[in-house]
Amino acid sequence: MLLSLKMLCYIKRPGVLEEEEITRALYDFLRAKKWEILSYGVPRGMKARVVHDPDSGFRSKDSIIPDIIARRENVLLVMENKSRLAVRDVIKLQKMTLGHVRYMKEIFKLSEIENVVIQRALGLSEFSLDRDSQRIPEDFIIFIVDTTITVYARPHVQIPANLLGELNAKKI
Repeated sequence: MLLSLKMLCYIKRPGVLEEEEITRALYDFLRAKKWEILSYGVPRGMKARVVHDPDSGFRSKDSIIPDIIARRENVLLVMENKSRLAVRDVIKLQKMTLGHVRYMKEIFKLSEIENVVIQRALGLSEFSLDRDSQRIPEDFIIFIVDTTITVYARPHVQIPANLLGELNAKKI
């Protein structure tokens, strides 16, 4: 039996979680670690907040919709989640500006926090330390979601050591 290309797109490989499963698992994981979930969106589910850069001149230009935005102390964890590494998501997170940060402080009513730290993060199901870690910037955190959640911290992450410790992050 021949499968069309369209049909192949819907075949799930064993052991690889879909974006929705990864996002839901990370939502539960972060809540259990006492992170406040500010925005949460899964495909075909709850809608995440659009984060604009007011300095870009108009709302849709440079807007992003992270899968999860979570807060703990003065850290905003901004996450993109996929089954496997997608360079476009890395680029999307790298393009966040001070305008995006100001906008998040405003919409989430965080004006009392002076030194907001933005920690970019990826949630992945399929990940190879040898192959994929070279394509992820040094200031990202990587959450690997399988039967458990493993957290890897790159050398230049912004998150304080105490919060990394609570996540049981491994350094790579």
